[in-house]
Amino acid sequence: MRKKRYTDREFIKLELIAHQMSQSEPFLFLDSCDAFWFHNGDPKMPHVQLTSWFCTDGFCNLRRVERSPRLWETFARQIYFAIKPLKLPKIDWVVGSANSGITLPYDVAKLCGARFGFVEKDPTDPKRMVWNGGLIAPDENVLHVEDVIATGETFSKGHCR
Repeated sequence: MRKKRYTDREFIKLELIAHQMSQSEPFLFLDSCDAFWFHNGDPKMPHVQLTSWFCTDGFCNLRRVERSPRLWETFARQIYFAIKPLKLPKIDWVVGSANSGITLPYDVAKLCGARFGFVEKDPTDPKRMVWNGGLIAPDENVLHVEDVIATGETFSKGHCR
């Protein structure tokens, strides 16, 4: 059984969300974009197989949200709203991966008033990510934002040069 879907009018309002979403709203938001899939628990039904060959019971295809720049900015605002109450020190840099979701950390950097940079795949070892974005001072604070974290492997293997 599918959850309630937003009407076109409600969907347009999503683009203008300026408040922090409730815990359930992002799932409704993703489902309305046909960007969220969750396994129903039936072992006969297929699972999603990741590029790492692991399987998962849930998946968000954020490329379907990314097609609308205003909806993508809404996602960036939700990240900003989620970290704002944490009373973190000033964020000097927001970094992400140089992939299809590169604009998400860029938008978060704009909201935080921070500089933006990205890690890239190491040409000598494609499983390794490297930072070629210049010097980050030891006293500067970095927020790492990714559009997709499946196994956490890429996220945990970022390296600086």
